[in-house]
Order: sequence, then C-alpha cells, then structure tokens
Amino acid sequence: RWIQSFYSSELLDQHYVQVWATTDNPELNHQVHFDAKKKRLLVNVVDDQPYCDFITPSIVNRGRIQIAISSGGASPVLVRNIREKLESILPHNLSLQTDFAASKRNDIKQHLASVDERRTFWEAFFANSNVQEMTSFDELETHCQALLSEGITKPASTVWIECGEDVELLSLKALKIMQEAELVLHSENCPFAFVDLVRRDAERTPFESSADLAQYL
Repeated sequence: RWIQSFYSSELLDQHYVQVWATTDNPELNHQVHFDAKKKRLLVNVVDDQPYCDFITPSIVNRGRIQIAISSGGASPVLVRNIREKLESILPHNLSLQTDFAASKRNDIKQHLASVDERRTFWEAFFANSNVQEMTSFDELETHCQALLSEGITKPASTVWIECGEDVELLSLKALKIMQEAELVLHSENCPFAFVDLVRRDAERTPFESSADLAQYL
C-alpha cells in the first residue's frame, strides 16, 4: 500500500513484523529506528548495520533447494556477485530434480535396503550429466528405472591427491574425488583445511610414513 506523504511515527503499525528504513536521509532513517524500537518492532536501516535488528541474506531459490548468502551487512555487492555466480552454475532444473528425489525416497528404500546402497544409487543418478538437462518427471523416471535395472557397480580404486599448502589450488576434479571417497588416508602433516573438504561420513585415517600404507594396498 503506497502512501504518498511525509514520514510520521503514526505510520508504524503495532502489528508490523518488520520495518525498513531505506531513505537517503540518515537522520530520518535513525528516527524511524527510534520510533520502531519504542513500539518493539524489528527494524532494518539499510546500509547501517548498527541500526539493524535483522539482516536479509541474498537467496538462490531452486524450489526445495535454497541457498542463503550473507556478509552480515558488510558487503552487499560482494554477496550479489556470489549469488550471480551460483545462479550461473546451478542447473535450472534443480527444483525438478529435488521434487523427483523426494517422490522416490520410499520406492528406492524398497529396492535398496542399506543406506550405503541408496547413497551410491543417488550419487550415480545425479552424476549423469543428462539429468541436468531433463525437463520432466518421465525422463527422470526412465533414467531411474534403467539405473535400478542395471545395478550399481562401484569398483575400488586408489587416487593420490597432493595437498600442498594452498587449499584454493585444489582442482575441481580433485575436490569431486574427495567428496566421493569412502576412505581417506592423509599425512599427519596435511593441513586440516584439505582433510575438512572430504565427505563428512568418510573414514579418515592419518599416517606417519608411506610404510603405514602397506595394509591398505
């Protein structure tokens, strides 16, 4: 509801959940903050963090998948840039994929008894690059049934990844392998930032020397 008028504290309705002060007049914005606090209303003075009871993160919205990005009010432009990068990377049918996965949970549980089997199935399902291009439940269902019929085979393999000193130099392929690993053997000298990037439920085992690795080869 647009009210074309000068500001008055009487405009602050006691039933408001949030109040925003967005004018280019700092004194007026601070007055709005003062009046809102007197009425126990949450208030946000844009670009003036000390006068904010709450902040609003930038949202990447893909249906059930939602990513909130915030700098705590420190750099809205940087947050916007990050959101734009994520928007360009994430598949546009991510909402469809999520809804399909939700609809198939009970069905997959009936076909695959263990948690490990189900995790392996879904990893293989989403790893197929064609999934990101599918536009209907029927296409996803066809892919799903084909995968169940074929069965999931995951042969064991060993991959060596050099950690170095700078975690940001990890390649995307190395990060993908680390996220899929069942067992992660790492030197005791390996920086924690690298070990922390492996899959959360992976077994992590430190070793002192290469001789300690014999039992795993």
